[in-house]
Amino acid sequence: MISKGVKSIFPIKHQDIWDKYKLHIQAFWTPEEVSLHDDLRDLETLNEGEKHFIKHVLAYFANSEAMINENLASRFYKEILIPEARCFISMQMLNESIHAEMYGLQIEAYVKDQKEKDLLFDAIKNIE
Repeated sequence: MISKGVKSIFPIKHQDIWDKYKLHIQAFWTPEEVSLHDDLRDLETLNEGEKHFIKHVLAYFANSEAMINENLASRFYKEILIPEARCFISMQMLNESIHAEMYGLQIEAYVKDQKEKDLLFDAIKNIE
């Protein structure tokens, strides 16, 4: 799937890939569309073990999104030069960044203690 020397997206040569990219765009959302208000109220109804679990799941995903983007950028985007596929990969990278932002915003909203936040934001090093 490597194509050298292609500069323009058009004419579309890989319609199947282009169609997947266009579907990907239709699923676009932003963190600003999400209200955490009810989540905060619901979080308070959980016991400490359940809160711990939720926080650590968020920490896992907040940290793993960066690794996913690194892999997409360093491997796929570098090696795949088909314009339609690069559009899809770019959209996927944007989605991963949005996910990372959303997980981070959830940690910011749910965790009041700064030390705990710092541990969660650096969970790759801090959580076993």
